[in-house]
Amino acid sequence: MKNFINVIMAMLVLQLITGCNKNPSTVDYVREISVFGYLHCDSSMTEQRAIYISETRPIDKFYDPADAAISGATVKITDLDGGEVWALYEIAATPGRYNNAQFIARAGGRYRLDIDTDGENVYAETSVPAALTLTSTLRRDTVNVESYAGISRRNPVFLEGEDVDEIMLVDVFCNEEWQNAEYINPFMEDDKYPQSSEQYDGGGNAEPRHIQGMARLHELQSDDYPGQYVVDWFSSMIIFYGSYTIMIAAIDQNYHDYLISNNPERNGGIVGGIGVFGSMVGARYELEVVR
Repeated sequence: MKNFINVIMAMLVLQLITGCNKNPSTVDYVREISVFGYLHCDSSMTEQRAIYISETRPIDKFYDPADAAISGATVKITDLDGGEVWALYEIAATPGRYNNAQFIARAGGRYRLDIDTDGENVYAETSVPAALTLTSTLRRDTVNVESYAGISRRNPVFLEGEDVDEIMLVDVFCNEEWQNAEYINPFMEDDKYPQSSEQYDGGGNAEPRHIQGMARLHELQSDDYPGQYVVDWFSSMIIFYGSYTIMIAAIDQNYHDYLISNNPERNGGIVGGIGVFGSMVGARYELEVVR
């Protein structure tokens, strides 16, 4: 769901950009095919991890995700090393979202996504990061209830990877609605809660609700754990009490470029359209941060 929200926000931003020109009384609309999807290594492509395909809409029209979704496309993923091909099928309940639960990306693999719709072809390629092992006292199969004080020092995440130059992403997302979010360290005692969605997430799942950090694997070192790669500082990215999702993963070049670019939708590896087709190898942890 969080990925889907990010897709919608990216679409809205793109429409604002393409709708601006020197004459504010006119709208310069250019239809483009938008693709948003990520391959999660060693995990099947569930409905929650489906590829979302849509089209940009005129800035002066109400944006309806169902209306923008592209249905009936021919979508496939090809293993560029082994040659195997998987067809992706549209999910009936959510137009524009395509998946195949039989497909599982492998670490170090190379994959190509092809989309054909009404004579238009869009494609992208991703190189999945090398194998990565994460070890922590945090469990992946349940919600970890943890007091904030010393949370990351008690639960460091150790990493072992084949390529020390892999790009690592630490992604910390608060699942609370802004009305329920409470600052852990408020600036003032009577200012414990965000006053608006804008203050909570910048109006688009941004900071302080959603904080990301990136580094090369070999840079994740600590004096407390010599000779090991470790993330023992994620508590600095936790701003509120409540439910959190923390993802620590090696990411491919497409996703990296998408995250750091001023025009992310044009730097995510999509040829013939916009958006991002990336891949990652890592782990996700669910936390409930309490006093």
